[in-house]
Amino acid sequence: MGRHLAQRVLRRVHGLPDPHRSHPLHRGLDRLRHGTQTLGLRRRPAPLHPPLALADALAPAAVPADAPALAPAPALAQVRDAGSSLGPSARQGDPETGTEAGTEADGGAGAEAGTAVCPEAGTAADTAVGPEAGTAARAEAGTAARTEARTAAGPEAGTALRRELRAAAAASFVLLENRGALPLEPGALNRLAVIGVHADAPRVQGGGSSEVFPHRVVSPLDGLRQALPPHVRIGYEPGPAPEGAGGPEPLGARHARDPEGGAPGVRLRVLDAAGAVLRSLHQPSGRVLEPELPPGAHTVELSAVLHPDTTGPWTLGLGGFGALRLTVDGTALVEGEFPPETDDPAVVHVRPPQHTARIPLTAGRPVRVVARRELAPGTGRATVLTAAAPAAGPAEALAAAVAAARAADAAVVVVGTTEGAESEGFDRETLRLPAPQDQLVAEIASANPRTIVVVNSGGPVELPWRAAVGAVLLTWFPGQEAGHALADVLLGRAEPGGRLPTTWPATLTDAPVRTTHPTNGRLAYEEGLHIGHRAWLRPGAARPAYWFGHGLGYTTWEFERIGMPEPAPGGDFEIPVTLRNTGARSGREIVQLHLSRPDSAVERPVCWLAGWAAAEAEPGERATAYVRIPARALQHWSPGGRGWTTEPGRFEVLAGRSAGDLPLRAAIEV
Repeated sequence: MGRHLAQRVLRRVHGLPDPHRSHPLHRGLDRLRHGTQTLGLRRRPAPLHPPLALADALAPAAVPADAPALAPAPALAQVRDAGSSLGPSARQGDPETGTEAGTEADGGAGAEAGTAVCPEAGTAADTAVGPEAGTAARAEAGTAARTEARTAAGPEAGTALRRELRAAAAASFVLLENRGALPLEPGALNRLAVIGVHADAPRVQGGGSSEVFPHRVVSPLDGLRQALPPHVRIGYEPGPAPEGAGGPEPLGARHARDPEGGAPGVRLRVLDAAGAVLRSLHQPSGRVLEPELPPGAHTVELSAVLHPDTTGPWTLGLGGFGALRLTVDGTALVEGEFPPETDDPAVVHVRPPQHTARIPLTAGRPVRVVARRELAPGTGRATVLTAAAPAAGPAEALAAAVAAARAADAAVVVVGTTEGAESEGFDRETLRLPAPQDQLVAEIASANPRTIVVVNSGGPVELPWRAAVGAVLLTWFPGQEAGHALADVLLGRAEPGGRLPTTWPATLTDAPVRTTHPTNGRLAYEEGLHIGHRAWLRPGAARPAYWFGHGLGYTTWEFERIGMPEPAPGGDFEIPVTLRNTGARSGREIVQLHLSRPDSAVERPVCWLAGWAAAEAEPGERATAYVRIPARALQHWSPGGRGWTTEPGRFEVLAGRSAGDLPLRAAIEV
């Protein structure tokens, strides 16, 4: 699979290998490593916090002691760890009422494995079963819209698994900026504008081979509709569609009903060559990738009664290969032979191209849609039935979004990457959000000073408007409970608990490494040991937008004191760091310890991460985080001795909340 260009750059710029890793074997392993490295932060005595967790055991001879272990994604961690290790802020309140409570009909593979849907994580192959959530795209939601959102959410929303997914997502969110805009106070709101295509159709996981298919996703729009009281009028405007957003979404519970019984969703049938039904079952959406094929299977059919809620030209589509036919009330819209143009398994089996056509539909007048594809060798069996309501032009959509923001007490703008901008199988050429989202944010911020921007991306992006908005919240790819988790954080029911696992440049041109193109088949690592946050600390480096470890909460902290290093088993050290909660609510803060050796006889970075921990405290209280520094963090690789060795002398210890904010100092003599 191809790797994103920008991600390649960032893995070198922001990666965290051993500061003294000069051995050729280790340098080769560094080049082979992939994925985002996540800052795992240990608290004492509680277990690891799941969205920031490390592997419990790091092999000293193979894993650098000064670096967090590779984690598959910064968005979510395994839910099996969540129940015992979420802090009280992350566990606060579940606003759902008894009407949403219930039991799961089927937990799927995700429930059995105890894992969350998360981007590029290789987690469970399925998640909690429930009907697809959603409400009318451009409705202003009063009581009726909230009722629809609750109905779509289904009774399983209150189960333990969904609560764990929800809490883990909220705990992973990183609050990058906050100028008093968050948390929102529902009692002080009369009108809230929710803006952006991602607000109604979020990206909840990465693409390509990492992708799994939840039966239900809670959008940010539906999460807010369900969480806010009835007096708050929510106006939604999608704004202009971002570049690379792809085609129409699979037809699902919002607009489709199964022709046999009327349940939300579609009907899947497998037919033989004579048209006899071999298999028939209900599906929650029109995306069916691996239907079971009985002997004699010849055709896969998806059918639904489409209930338009908007009058105008609808775009209907059928994804698949071979002989395809799509009809509306018996009239063919798409018909023909569509052979595969690639043998890429991701295209053949996961995302076959859509073949679309437009048809005028009238709100309130249902039509019957039938999609068929014949099966043939080498064409897979994936069949995708899609639909999209009429959309305004870019200028009209932007004007409507600005007008909604201007009329509201606050505006929540959800922006993010798209499948065409960030996924597996191709390179990213820029860190900018797909156009015209930067323009959308800038104009909304000009119209409403209380603009809260939610960034739905799996990796770093440029945020040129970050100083002009009220708050910036990074949600990564947050999994199927995205909307509930976002509402919890925006309304202050949960504290955003994440910290950045990488250093983010203001622009890609500021990054210490900006190219990863080999020359004559050779890629030189000219930066040597100075990679990741270490490169940004070198004299002359540009100042980043956000440092490795950055992340705000809903309270404030003062780092007061660093204690004397205490010997620990195995030649390790443990250092106490005392900090005080100076804010008005309970919270959780992270302590990073870095090491420095300015007078070293060997080449070293300016400083390097050695340990981390978390502390929790009530308002006005002090807490002490005990941070373990492994002996290996003090070692360097000796090529002559062909082993790890410790240079005698004095190491400086720096403590703080991020790589760019280390106010406390101590020393270790070895």
